[in-house]
Amino acid sequence: MGFITKMDSHCPLIVICLEIMTMVIVSHACQNGRIYDNKVTGNDIQTIVNTHNNLRAMVARGQLRNQPPAQNMQQMTWDSQLAQRAQYWANQCVYAHDKNRGNDVGQNIAQEYFSGHSNRQHNFTKVIYDLWFSEHVRYRYKKLGPGDSSDPATATGHYTQIVWANTNRVGCGFASYYQTQKRQDQIFYVCNYAPSGNFIGQYPYISGDPNCRANGLSNSNINGLCRR
Repeated sequence: MGFITKMDSHCPLIVICLEIMTMVIVSHACQNGRIYDNKVTGNDIQTIVNTHNNLRAMVARGQLRNQPPAQNMQQMTWDSQLAQRAQYWANQCVYAHDKNRGNDVGQNIAQEYFSGHSNRQHNFTKVIYDLWFSEHVRYRYKKLGPGDSSDPATATGHYTQIVWANTNRVGCGFASYYQTQKRQDQIFYVCNYAPSGNFIGQYPYISGDPNCRANGLSNSNINGLCRR
């Protein structure tokens, strides 16, 4: 059976999009169906972190076509608080950004739609690469402008959040659920990032060969990436 994917750009206007974090997270039921899987496993965590770092390292080393290398690309680590909030939001089964995700937290979201009900399996690698990172094909290294994330046909905000040099923590969640009205499986993915990227008027990273020390950072154990 075929499937349709949909995604939404990371909001480009940080001042508008970032709200004060709700400190007490209350569990709410899926509003649009019945969840049959929402457990992020240890393997999922490793996959999410490794996929982000591998892609960031590829950019930093200048191995991505038409994109310059990065001097100051930081290594990402898993953040359980970001993940908790991402999972809370995924559990709502509402395809939209979480406006209360916290101050200085970026967010990428995506949703997959499948015909019928067959307990579809989630796939973070596919979403991160095919739906978000793939925006690099229409991105040209520059300072971000107000329209860079708003038009789905030209948006690059998912990509720039993934390669935002100062972002060094990620936490994700998902909800696989059966949408009872439409009678189809849907999977809603949420990844939160800190510190947030996609600031208007800024470059995603400093172009040039990797040079952690020149940017007040230390070398990580991943070639091309830095640690704070």
